[in-house]
Amino acid sequence: MKILVADKFEQSGLDALKAVGCDVIFQPDASGDALVAAIKQTQAPVLVVRSTQVTDTMMDAGALSLIVRAGAGVNTIDVAAASKRGVYVSNCPGKNSVAVADAGEIMPPKSTWFEPKLRDGMFSHLIG
Repeated sequence: MKILVADKFEQSGLDALKAVGCDVIFQPDASGDALVAAIKQTQAPVLVVRSTQVTDTMMDAGALSLIVRAGAGVNTIDVAAASKRGVYVSNCPGKNSVAVADAGEIMPPKSTWFEPKLRDGMFSHLIG
């Protein structure tokens, strides 16, 4: 199965998809018109995104049957447009809960310490 991954994605996840026989096309910077072109060119039935917006125009560009949001919620996907086209929409809630819990353990209980440091960029190296 051909899968277009159009957002940042862990290498271990890409490797796992390949290990089960998927043809993975990794285009982490594809969005807007570039994503429309990628969907049209690859004709992948599966699209995986994280924060990339998926619009009805993008769905018209190819042969999508499944759009997966690698994260909680589906607010970046036009679900109504997908429903009209018979495209399934799914997400992966809870996958970042360990990272959130780890961050919570290292933060002091008062946000007065954390918030100014966040604004000053103290943690920008952790975000990527």
